[in-house]
Amino acid sequence: MGKIVETFGSELDKEVLEGWMRTDTVLSKFSSFFRGESSGRLFVFYQPETVDGEAWAQQNLGPKQLSVGDGTSGLMREKCCYFVRNVPSGAVLDTGKGGESDLLFGELSNSALGTIEAILSQTYRPMLDTYDNWGKVDDEQRTDFISEIGSFITNINEALDSFASGLELRPADPKIMKDYEARVNKNILTNAAVDHFESLLTEWCNQIERYLDLKDQRNDDDVGPRGELEYWRGKMQKLTSITEQLKRPDCKQVIGALSTITKKRRLEQAEHCQPLASLEGHRCQHHRVCQRGQGQRQVPLHPGALH
Repeated sequence: MGKIVETFGSELDKEVLEGWMRTDTVLSKFSSFFRGESSGRLFVFYQPETVDGEAWAQQNLGPKQLSVGDGTSGLMREKCCYFVRNVPSGAVLDTGKGGESDLLFGELSNSALGTIEAILSQTYRPMLDTYDNWGKVDDEQRTDFISEIGSFITNINEALDSFASGLELRPADPKIMKDYEARVNKNILTNAAVDHFESLLTEWCNQIERYLDLKDQRNDDDVGPRGELEYWRGKMQKLTSITEQLKRPDCKQVIGALSTITKKRRLEQAEHCQPLASLEGHRCQHHRVCQRGQGQRQVPLHPGALH
């Protein structure tokens, strides 16, 4: 419990934490974790509650609540702390031991990639640079390994820059999305919802088009294979940024709702045009009959037919 208090500091009341720790659900998760019956990791969050799949989750600003999980579900909106078992699965952790490495603890900021980059660049990389007991590893292997660590840190930094300067589509209106989620028949929408979805989709398309038109930073001095790879990796980062945005729950729901409405309108138009097409067919047939009748009357009779 002390580590949780250390993470969230004064913003978390100690009595609230103690009461939360005593609840059956939380006790059960921690007990399974210590007995080695769970995934071997636990994340503790103190943030506004969010629900998986809610399109308005990013704007859901409620009171902060404590929660615990294994990191496979939910959204991390603020910093959290984590506990990792460093013993084989099924082995019981001895909580009475102090200073042991059987249980690892750490903190993640609201930017998980930023935290990983900070740990690697500020802790592990300096430690590896000064470490001299590499055993049977020769100098070439050591140099290659440290070089790969440096490349990995560089890639993380580039990913962070991509997220910072990447695409961010405007989220849908939370009230409209709540009304949409509450509807049993999602094929029937209010006019306000349809207008909002259509204007939002148009804005998204224009924003994506402008984002793709942005020129990539390309070093003209580096025209070799590495420069070419870096250039196309920048292109890939753009496409990945667009794809990740379109995977958002609200984007999926808006696009799905408008696709359903478009199909429904096409069917209605087809049903409306079918009687008109039939009527047009009858009119054309009648017109051809009349033309044939008029043609028969206009044919002059042979003089011999009068006798």
